[in-house]
Amino acid sequence: MRRLLAWSGLLLLMLALVVAVLPGLNRQASSPVLLADGRELRILKVSLGTNHVYSLEPYWKQVLRCGLPKKWQGFLGPMRGQQIQTLYDSLAIWIEVVHPTNGHLAAPKSEQIKARLPEGHWVEGAERSVVGGVIGCFAFSRFDRAARQVPLQFHDGTNTFPFTVDNPRPARAAEWTARPLAQTNQLFQTQVVLWKSSVHSYSRDGTPDQFQVGVVAIAPESERTGWLYCRATGFDSLGNWSRSGWHGVFSPVLPMLSTQAAPWKLNIEAKEFISMGLVPPPTQGYHTVCPRRNRARELGVFFVMVADGGSYAITNGIVTRQGGYTAGTVRPPPSATWTSETNWSLRLVMPEPGILCMSDATAGFPAIQARLRERIGGDDGRIFPARFGSELHFNENPTRALSLFPIRLPTGTTNLEAEIIALHPTTEFFVNPPQSKHHPRF
Repeated sequence: MRRLLAWSGLLLLMLALVVAVLPGLNRQASSPVLLADGRELRILKVSLGTNHVYSLEPYWKQVLRCGLPKKWQGFLGPMRGQQIQTLYDSLAIWIEVVHPTNGHLAAPKSEQIKARLPEGHWVEGAERSVVGGVIGCFAFSRFDRAARQVPLQFHDGTNTFPFTVDNPRPARAAEWTARPLAQTNQLFQTQVVLWKSSVHSYSRDGTPDQFQVGVVAIAPESERTGWLYCRATGFDSLGNWSRSGWHGVFSPVLPMLSTQAAPWKLNIEAKEFISMGLVPPPTQGYHTVCPRRNRARELGVFFVMVADGGSYAITNGIVTRQGGYTAGTVRPPPSATWTSETNWSLRLVMPEPGILCMSDATAGFPAIQARLRERIGGDDGRIFPARFGSELHFNENPTRALSLFPIRLPTGTTNLEAEIIALHPTTEFFVNPPQSKHHPRF
């Protein structure tokens, strides 16, 4: 009797496992779409989330991979198939085109597959991967998320073929409250202001396909902000999302969201570049302590040094170079003591040229990075980004962080300017969709 109960429990467990992982298996997602010349568009799999997997393995392996922890999957060997990830929940669709006599044809292109937004506008998916040259994966960050059947269409030359796929998880609108513009978010020693949001259309039929936001950063009255680089990510209330690139101006442009899924949420990221002055190349044992700029001090930075590799002793900002560094030798760990901003010391060995930055690590202060750039003319010259090397906290004061950023420079580089980069926390704004403006393409 006990053996029978044990076997019954095991079978129930296996059945529960299969039911739990069934949505993650490769299955024909909908009926094939009949195209011209007898060709078929086959929808192989539909996935909704941020981690999307298309497996070429038998079902029993797919079941085990979905149900077992990764540390127990070694006996299954390497996974055969492809995996993509998206920043936020997206709809991924794997498709193929098959000819009745010629078999598999080349995978479709992104401009051939479109999804419909609730108001009827069509948007392209992003081509994320191609399996064996014949199976294409397309990710949609924007589609009719509330519908149980997601409307799509396939463009084949001058012909359009509509079809639908099951929505794995129909969405419900978030309950957000929009506020009028301008809106202000207060960060540490910085105000981020969203002062405009406008929709633009560059399509021939006037369909709104982009929207633009206007952002400005304001420092306390005593100081100006540095040069800002910003990026915007927009979400409508159903979860559709789009993202701009990083812009050196205050007007990021994003692909259009659904105007029927209002209000929208806008996340603004900002990097602030603050000049620490011109410095000689950190070679031949040279080191330079940068002057303390007011804006850098407001953001928690109180010591910056650009230096060649070597051994250094620093006491209250006074630097003594104690020798060079030979590659391959053992480096002693850095040591630091802290009593106050005017009573501290540091000993460390830098294995290569870099920027040493001491900053406030208290919650609310921005994270700090650094770089060098050539200053040629108004805004020309190369940029030399730094790698993040290490971070040290003073034992006596864990709110003080010491960061080392190694940099490699081409021989003969001159006219160098040191910059620190303040990574401001992301700010959130809630707005109603703006009215559209039509800018026809010619």
